Amino acid sequence: MKKHKLLLAVFCVSLGLLIVFPTFGCNKTSDKKADTEKTEEEEQTDETTDETATDKRKVLMMGRSVLEGWFMHWDSDFDYSKPVQHDGFAFYYKALEVPPDIVDSAKDFLEEEKDDNYIVFFKLCFDDFEGSSKTEAKANLTRNKKYIQGVYDLVVKEHGLKLIIGNALPKVKDATDSQLVWNEQSYNSWLQQFAQEHPNEVYIFDQYSILADSDGNLKKEYAVDEYDSHPNDKAYSALDTAFYKVLDENFKN
Repeated sequence: MKKHKLLLAVFCVSLGLLIVFPTFGCNKTSDKKADTEKTEEEEQTDETTDETATDKRKVLMMGRSVLEGWFMHWDSDFDYSKPVQHDGFAFYYKALEVPPDIVDSAKDFLEEEKDDNYIVFFKLCFDDFEGSSKTEAKANLTRNKKYIQGVYDLVVKEHGLKLIIGNALPKVKDATDSQLVWNEQSYNSWLQQFAQEHPNEVYIFDQYSILADSDGNLKKEYAVDEYDSHPNDKAYSALDTAFYKVLDENFKN
């Protein structure tokens, strides 16, 4: 009997730890919201969710937990099957698989959602960038470049759509080292060159310059907490302004 009680106690403690300590990585989807509570002023936005958006320019948003958090920022009760609308655009959320299946999952969405009116937004998550050593950082950079080339071939060459690429997302200081910063900034520089080589096809959304401090860390005021690299609601508000500008300058009808 004592042995059974001991096993039961160990099971309960283990279950409790799983509940108390969630993972902070870029999972495909996330049960947590991007931040905690919004102010009354922040709640009064002009983003709306509607089942039909035939008169809007459609933006297919491809990402993982950070992008899901962005949709929650726009509409905390958003329905995944319906677009979020803003100023002539309708945003559709598509949750990508983690690497190495990230490009294949993007392909699946485009096969399901064939529409010549789509603009595609694609971004890697902060967990897709590695540091630790120069060798690991270089190998990771090479891998991520291949993903972008694959997405370009799929979106632009195969489907004839316009592609917006979000550059690297910085991590909190606790998760950042010099090799990671080198990797992220090298990736960002390469993306700019890639866009220049594909004018009127590829556009870069520079989220890194908005979110990173001078040392390459996610700014403290933009982090959920000191250990979680997901952006908070203030960060998403800052991203809103810049992202809408990219859309208005390049795709407004």
